[in-house]
Amino acid sequence: MVKVKKYFNTAVYFWRRNSWMFYVPGWFRALAGDRIDRPVFLLGNQGDGITLISRFLRRHQQVVSVSGNSDYWTGADEMQRAMEYRLPRLLRLSGSFLGTDPKHSSLTMPRSWSYGCDELWEAYHSTEDDANEVDRVGLKRAIGECIHRYSRSISTRFVDKSQVYTLKSRYIQSLLSESDPYFVLITRDPYASCYRAAMGKAGDMARYSSFLSFEERFELCIQHWKNCMSTILEDSSNLSHFKHWRYEDFLSEPEKNTRELCDFIGLDYQESMLPAPEHTIPFGTRYGDRWYPLRPDNNQAYFDKMTMAQFRQVEAGCGEIAKQFGYTIPSSAGNHEKTSS
Repeated sequence: MVKVKKYFNTAVYFWRRNSWMFYVPGWFRALAGDRIDRPVFLLGNQGDGITLISRFLRRHQQVVSVSGNSDYWTGADEMQRAMEYRLPRLLRLSGSFLGTDPKHSSLTMPRSWSYGCDELWEAYHSTEDDANEVDRVGLKRAIGECIHRYSRSISTRFVDKSQVYTLKSRYIQSLLSESDPYFVLITRDPYASCYRAAMGKAGDMARYSSFLSFEERFELCIQHWKNCMSTILEDSSNLSHFKHWRYEDFLSEPEKNTRELCDFIGLDYQESMLPAPEHTIPFGTRYGDRWYPLRPDNNQAYFDKMTMAQFRQVEAGCGEIAKQFGYTIPSSAGNHEKTSS
């Protein structure tokens, strides 16, 4: 019975994620494109807590995503994959079926912690120079359809957390200049995040483990973090609305930081946005554990497994950028002898 329920839960998730393909009005005309008001794009890296922050926002009555509104606040929330077949090529994080991402001899698609590596990040980076009318219409059509399907009022806000858009913020701002988009960067301590991704929590790193050693995957993840974060820091000077938060701060002070986030994007704060034990996770949810309770110490599990040499490797690769976000080698590093993965 448990397996059957799990199967149906997964089936519902994918149905709701892909149901836009069967939404007949969307086949014939653009919908609600004129109602796109200050869309919010959560930027960062996979596994860095953006799912949690996205869920905070999607519990709000005015917010919609690619898969629903506050009635279904745990569904898919990444345009890059959920609407891959609808979006302009530069706004996809392409899977193996379409295969439209930049080519590489061994780093196959879909990529989650490798599109930012030294060999690929420039091919993914897009700015206003890449913007054109066809892409503008395509993006507005996709967002407008979500608003048309799920909106409850004329004051609807669209929220998305496609991580590859960390390299495409200026391009998106140009396409949506009339809608005044907001960009929110969420970071997680790279000393934990890079190790976590390399050990296989990132889907591409799990695949690459068949031909790359842990040390090689770890180096790719460090490159990815460095290139994505340095790019958005540089690009942010060209953005009208940009602000950064740390994932760890949401875990330790959720109300304070959520209020600040709501103030920034122009959304009224509601207490129900924060995780509580009485909340019911909607059926059709992946990663149902990413809600209550919050775990402020969840980086420590990765720190405990790392060698001092690995901490130093992260520091050498992206330590200077990490300091700009308030991250340094944790005080617990090197307290006892550890072995690497």
